[in-house]
Amino acid sequence: MNDFYYLDAETVDVWGIEPRFLRPVLMLSDLDAKAYVQSGSGRYQLFYCKAEPHDLRGTGAGRYINWASRQETGTKKQSAGPTTWEDALSKQGGKYWWWPKAALKPTRIALRKAVDVLYAPFIFEEPTLVDQRLYTVTARAGIDEDLVKAYLCSSLFPLSLEVNADLGLGAGALTLNVRSITGLPAPDLKKASEEDLAEVRRALKAVLAQGTISALSFEKSREIRRLDTALLDVLGISADAQDLGREVSRLANSRKTLASKRKSLQAAAADLDIGSVAESLYERLNSWLSGRQFPEDYQESSTRVPFVFPASALSVQAMSIMGQCDISVSQSEGKRSVLYSESVDASFAEVILRSLQMGRRNFEVANAPDDCMRALDELGRFLDEIEERLSSGMAEMGIGPRWEGEVRRRVLDRAGLHLSELRRPFESRGDWPIPALR
Repeated sequence: MNDFYYLDAETVDVWGIEPRFLRPVLMLSDLDAKAYVQSGSGRYQLFYCKAEPHDLRGTGAGRYINWASRQETGTKKQSAGPTTWEDALSKQGGKYWWWPKAALKPTRIALRKAVDVLYAPFIFEEPTLVDQRLYTVTARAGIDEDLVKAYLCSSLFPLSLEVNADLGLGAGALTLNVRSITGLPAPDLKKASEEDLAEVRRALKAVLAQGTISALSFEKSREIRRLDTALLDVLGISADAQDLGREVSRLANSRKTLASKRKSLQAAAADLDIGSVAESLYERLNSWLSGRQFPEDYQESSTRVPFVFPASALSVQAMSIMGQCDISVSQSEGKRSVLYSESVDASFAEVILRSLQMGRRNFEVANAPDDCMRALDELGRFLDEIEERLSSGMAEMGIGPRWEGEVRRRVLDRAGLHLSELRRPFESRGDWPIPALR
């Protein structure tokens, strides 16, 4: 819903939106791809309003929200038919539909979510807000930020990307979801001496002073070779830095060559029936999903309660009050027998519900509210990853707007995922149907 949150100057002026509800933000199109260090300003501002309804009376922000609530999304993103901005954003959670869906994360380093021939990070002098098409990078406590910049500008980062990132059927761009990029193998630079750091900083300064380098030309850059040498010295590795740049260029060239050969597959995909396309996309998504389990992967407590439910259709009823929840899980077919009924912590109850909505029938829930809340917080990010992988997969397979909705529905049904229900707020009183597993 970028149309609601990212506002140009004309929209701000038309509604008279107050500065306290706006944050400067840089879009990908505002950035200079030929430079490492960014100095330009953005054309848009982020609408960031966490005000209560009574505090919006008589404000420009309130008038804008009232107008926006009646606007409809484009049919491309809502193939089942247009819906209002209010309805679309309400499904993403939050106390009020206009509240921000994610915390602000100003950064001094940003990365592209897809890499073609430029690996270069975007570097900012001051913490800056960037749009969601970029990843924000923050040095961990105790890590010198210059070392992070140096690693991302060197040949070491591109080599890790080329080996670990996903290559689809598109134009050969490397893609990474947020969990993949945080899991990329990276060298341990924490033990660098001040003398080593000084040379790394000098080499980094020389790299930043030049323009960004194409993946196909890494081996020709003397500045990057100097930076690679400095980092190899920090790591205590005896190797020819020029070999690193040469390998980056070789891998990137192979990737681009492979992509050009795959274009014929993209054209052929249009001739496949929609069921075959959906099945192919499901297999691709399932290979990623199979290595992740909710809620177990997001809980630390060793004290867990096991649950086993049949694959038949189920019904979940819940009523919450003062942090406690009466929850019951019943079969919704046949004898409709009650399979589980307890009064538990509300977060524990919601994890049970979300696990069933994720298609789980055999799972364990940590008997600790903090662990349950952590798992629920991670679930939102997990669902965003699923959406991102579906969208990128359909784009790479050449699926046009006409068939996007049907393919998406079939893939999610095949995976037993019901994203709209998963994003539905856990209300004080509710009844949730859980379809049978296929």
